Amino acid sequence: MSVYIRCKVESGLVILESDEKLTEPKIVTLTGADTDCRQLECIRKDGRYHITFEASSLEKWSPDTPVLYQLKAGSLTERFGFCELKTFSNTDVLLNGESLLKLSKEQLRLRRQKIGMIFQHFNLLEQQTVLENAGQLEDILRQLVLARIDLARANGFGDLAQQRLGYGRAELDAFCRQVQTHITPLYLRLQEEQRQRLGVEALLPYDRALVFPEGNAVPVAAEELPEAARRMYHALSPEAGAFFDEMVRHDLLDVTGSPNKISGMGFCEMLGAPYDMPFVFANCDGTAGDVTVYTHELGHGLQGYLSIRSQPVADYVGLSPDLAEVHSKTMELLAQPYARDFFGNHAPQFLTEHRYDFIKEMCAFCSIHTFETWLYEHPDASLAQWAEEFDRIEKSFGRARNNEPWRQQVLSGCDLFTNMSLYMSPRYVISYALSIVCAQQLKAAYDADPADGWARYHALCASGGSRTYAETLSDAGLPLPYAPGVVESLAQDLSRQLWG
Repeated sequence: MSVYIRCKVESGLVILESDEKLTEPKIVTLTGADTDCRQLECIRKDGRYHITFEASSLEKWSPDTPVLYQLKAGSLTERFGFCELKTFSNTDVLLNGESLLKLSKEQLRLRRQKIGMIFQHFNLLEQQTVLENAGQLEDILRQLVLARIDLARANGFGDLAQQRLGYGRAELDAFCRQVQTHITPLYLRLQEEQRQRLGVEALLPYDRALVFPEGNAVPVAAEELPEAARRMYHALSPEAGAFFDEMVRHDLLDVTGSPNKISGMGFCEMLGAPYDMPFVFANCDGTAGDVTVYTHELGHGLQGYLSIRSQPVADYVGLSPDLAEVHSKTMELLAQPYARDFFGNHAPQFLTEHRYDFIKEMCAFCSIHTFETWLYEHPDASLAQWAEEFDRIEKSFGRARNNEPWRQQVLSGCDLFTNMSLYMSPRYVISYALSIVCAQQLKAAYDADPADGWARYHALCASGGSRTYAETLSDAGLPLPYAPGVVESLAQDLSRQLWG
């Protein structure tokens, strides 16, 4: 996909003008010639971005040559634009020479059949499809699986089932079954509501990202987000307000959009002595993910900020995997009452999307965990067997529905290979599902009594990793998320929140 933008040539340089801050350029002429070009600068002038490239390597260049700005495969701008999560203004988007912006909703939906996305963190060949990359992707995953099994055995573990401190495979398998039984029906109901909103006969894989037919929620302008976050943190508690002020005062929020940053991810890193402060990195791009930076990542940051001021040992500031996401997912929920500050008139849409996302995530993370358990028990199975089992498990959690027309691609690993956690974070994402349960419980406590709810959250953050998982949750008045009946009770609460 390409974004068609205006260009001109001055003194051997190509100057492109666009309403979008674009990344990782490739100049493409309509005659088919293309070249990677070194970006010299990107400045905002008269409300538009002026991006300058060296043009010396372009043959027969002239100002009259039609030019496309080729986005990197899988880039956020491309993906969000195509899925209608973001709109392009004063530009055109071409797919195989056809203007997407001139198509009707029905025609655009048909075009989405031919577009897919895969994370580009593995240095894949951008000019090839996922299927053409399949051999390389399979080889990478197979090597990782075998190396992790060897590592587990070398350290005295029989397999990679992951015995955690105080619990293990039996509890996590039971937790996933609870989610399958009690949360998946909610997910299926939400998908049916989405299908009705979109007015389609069946919710197909390329429809999933579009929650509302008019487009998903868009936050206020990027320059307004810090002030919205400041108001929220000061309203939550004096300590939270002081924390945010310190982050701003010391310039520890590196979140401004830039073509020179990686897209699609943010993180929080704790800086030790003498700073004793968190540092948050992200690349804001005008989507709802920008707000997550100020809630999820700063939830991590607040935990580190409070822990390092409360714990006598630096190692206690860090967290075990099962605790690491509780603070961040809880902050996402605590931010819900302030949605209008972050999204303006789009706040109701965002709240619907966010509640939907939490349920969707629980099903996704439990599905991945269930598949990983099978994967590390069947490392020598064929790619088709891997892919078929992945698809079967996904469907059991309400995912990968209506993908029968793409059966060949499924068995070739297209769905499997788009799952970054299998490559980068083995056996970790179940922690997100456990944390969502804890976060929902903390939010319920906060709604019932804000002072008590915040005191529990504050104590949870301050305790850091000084106690075991079970002890930390008990101190916050929370049951273990995998305990019998906990997920069923949560499903009942979620159903009441969603449908009364």
